[in-house]
Amino acid sequence: MFDKDRSSIVTFLYVFLNILFVMAIIVLIFIPALFFNFDYTNHVVRHIAIAEINSIVILLVIYELKGITGRIEERKVFTQDNAVSFKRVSIYTFLLGIFYMVNDMLNGEFHILFAFNKDGSMKIDVVVFIVLGCVFLVISQVLAKAVEIKSENDLTI
Repeated sequence: MFDKDRSSIVTFLYVFLNILFVMAIIVLIFIPALFFNFDYTNHVVRHIAIAEINSIVILLVIYELKGITGRIEERKVFTQDNAVSFKRVSIYTFLLGIFYMVNDMLNGEFHILFAFNKDGSMKIDVVVFIVLGCVFLVISQVLAKAVEIKSENDLTI
């Protein structure tokens, strides 16, 4: 019964990621259309270009997560493919943080790591990307080590 519940959660995640993947492709298609439909200034064109780059990176993250959940659904958890996918997701997450920081610099809102908004809340977007990138990198290393240990154990049996 536990496996069935876990499988349904993984199936839900896989379907959800497929929906997000389709939505990201639609966004990728329609963002360039904004260049041709309106007479934008250079400032707005820069925002559209940054949105396009971010959408591409997000699409890559969703693609990798789809692969991971697909392999988990096939009961292939401790594989080198999952370790590589998590490493790619960590790189993409770091890239999103860099793009976010560049966007803030271009808009004159750049702060070292965090800043307080006018309402007193803390804006820590770049820190979140750094932390998530580190978490995905650690998961990648743990999976790579698990694959190594599993292959050693398979050889001893």
